[in-house]
Amino acid sequence: MGKTSVFVGEKLLEAEARCGLFALKVNNICLWQYVRYTCMVKILEEITGVETVCRGMSAVRKQKTQWEFKEWLKHQQFLAHKKDILVLNHPRRVKEGRYYRCFVTDWILENLEYSYYVYESEYGGMHYTPVRTRHLKYVNVDSIRKLVKYDEQRYKKELSDFVNKVICAFEGYCQVTLSAALKQFLCSHIFNACRELFYDRIWAGLVLKLVRPRLVIVTVGYSFFVQVMVAEAKRLRIPTVELQHARIGDTHLAYNYIYRGEIESFCDYMFVYGAYDKTAARYPILADHVIAVGYPELERKARCYVTNKIKKQTKNRRKVITFLSAPGPGEIILKYALELRKKEELKNYRMIFKLHPCEYRDWKAWYPQLEHSDLEIVSDNQHDIYYYLGHSDYVVGISSTALFEAMEFDTQIFVIKDGDYRKAEYLYQNSNACLVETVEQLAEGLLITNDKKLEKKDNKYFTTNSIQNIQKQIERLIKN
Repeated sequence: MGKTSVFVGEKLLEAEARCGLFALKVNNICLWQYVRYTCMVKILEEITGVETVCRGMSAVRKQKTQWEFKEWLKHQQFLAHKKDILVLNHPRRVKEGRYYRCFVTDWILENLEYSYYVYESEYGGMHYTPVRTRHLKYVNVDSIRKLVKYDEQRYKKELSDFVNKVICAFEGYCQVTLSAALKQFLCSHIFNACRELFYDRIWAGLVLKLVRPRLVIVTVGYSFFVQVMVAEAKRLRIPTVELQHARIGDTHLAYNYIYRGEIESFCDYMFVYGAYDKTAARYPILADHVIAVGYPELERKARCYVTNKIKKQTKNRRKVITFLSAPGPGEIILKYALELRKKEELKNYRMIFKLHPCEYRDWKAWYPQLEHSDLEIVSDNQHDIYYYLGHSDYVVGISSTALFEAMEFDTQIFVIKDGDYRKAEYLYQNSNACLVETVEQLAEGLLITNDKKLEKKDNKYFTTNSIQNIQKQIERLIKN
């Protein structure tokens, strides 16, 4: 890899700001803000040669069973009336006991005094069931497509001009030549986005009219569908809040802007994990609209595992090392895991290779060496990430959000100095993790900390009392 994604990402942020992409309009809509994240990620990946975000998870659609049809009917999206809050949750649920939970919103909603609806999109072509989420509605924009027709030819020339200006801007400012395949992808993505924007705006307008919320709460704010809902809510002067769901810092393209103009698709308020994410990222909103509230699900789970001393309940227990995979870094992390597994001095350690949820479906194709290895493989959502952090003595990764979450557990953290490890610099610069450059260094570090734990500094990354903080802020926004 020549240039890191951190360096190239900064150039892309400069390019979009300096070249006037936010001012470009199609059908009188400033379109770039809706397509920027996917477009810049793909450009970034081509320039660096490294995947930086989740691989696409193909949707597997199947005929609904009678039970599934009843579930869908029960959660019908337009059988709605006025509520105080409208929530767009994270559809990538994880299993806890018999039920699947939204790890971002469920614990908040269970402690909320206001009325609400939760609208959930499909994840990988399905909704996880069973769930305990109350007032749940399933999003289905296809119902709009059946009633209204989008004119594919109407904005064809505007869109073609828009695509050409976008390509010229990045090629010129970054002094690169984008491949024909990437140009075709960008063209296809932007044309499709314009069509989806047409349908999503109708859907969002209809739902907002039915629910008439006093507040809209979302997560994964860079999701195209979420962006449209946010823009429509703001147009109706309904305040909007995004709940942080993963590491942000100063490198996440979706949350960092050099451009200082208004972004209609970005929420009015950001509720972030703590002081670091409040100030590190360059959000396109007022500084006092970025509020450090904490992370309720993490706080709840960490308290449970640490208080109950899960790792000390079993006699003669083997030490557990969990490797945190992700698209791109996964290959590097797997190399370390396979080499460690061969070491005689670590033969009594359990080694778990925890795949990222977007890798579950096709991991055998992406990591052929993994299937027949001696590593324990986690390739489903039967347990959430906190189960593994709670049972691990050590975690190893490069820039995974779970490395930051591991600070809340009785767990030693190792960051591999490869790829975009700088995204985890908060950890090793604040003595919350060891930075290692080789397999030998990692093995030595594991053996040393087996006898003597590293001294961690106080963790200021996650604000405490998260539920109370969020309740207070929601009440303030609704009353004002």
